[in-house]
Amino acid sequence: QAFQEENRVQDRLAMMGTLASGLAHEIRNPLGGIRAAAEMLQRELEGAEDQEYARIIVSEVDRLNQLITQLLDFAKPKKLKKTSVNINQILSELLILQHSAMQRRKIALRQEFDPSLPPVWGHEPSLKQAFLNLIKNALEAMEGGGTLRVATGYISDYRMQVGEGKPTPMAQVAIADTGAGIPEENLKSLFTPFFTTKPKGTGLGLMMTQRILKEHESQLRVASKVGEGTTFKVLLKLAL
Repeated sequence: QAFQEENRVQDRLAMMGTLASGLAHEIRNPLGGIRAAAEMLQRELEGAEDQEYARIIVSEVDRLNQLITQLLDFAKPKKLKKTSVNINQILSELLILQHSAMQRRKIALRQEFDPSLPPVWGHEPSLKQAFLNLIKNALEAMEGGGTLRVATGYISDYRMQVGEGKPTPMAQVAIADTGAGIPEENLKSLFTPFFTTKPKGTGLGLMMTQRILKEHESQLRVASKVGEGTTFKVLLKLAL
């Protein structure tokens, strides 16, 4: 049953990706014109309220472009060229980029990196995208403030299946928030395409993250408790 559901999801993504490929050019041309006109209005308009309306138009056009890009990524998955990657450095860079967002939301950061963690085997741009999605999700879950914990560590005897196979050393990344948490009935749908509880969400971010990590033969786990927060844990192969 799980295999059939996975096939249905992949078929749906392929169909949406094919549709996006055909329409991307036709949609993006008028979107570019709308964005340019809205930016011009934003500069020319004098009233603060009118300027805000123009800013919203620009923001929504950017969101549509992002959705098209995500659909195209699903339609044409890239063959990843993997190398040795310093995961601590990737996470540090992403957290620096999100510093303003954390300040704006009054979110404290707990950064707990293992300095002796060996490099992982992966495609750096894809891993950056996957972890950026997880960090942004955590921040968006704490609109009223909170604490973001990002930790890395080393697991020496991980088994891909419980009780089976040879123990494999892995790197672990934990990204935890102190937000509202995810209701149990929503946990099963987190990685379903277009499922979202956010007013402006696309429902593709976590699905893309899961696909990237599958391409790295990695594990992604989530634990959440309503009223306490959510933790995503990623297990990555080491470059040994």
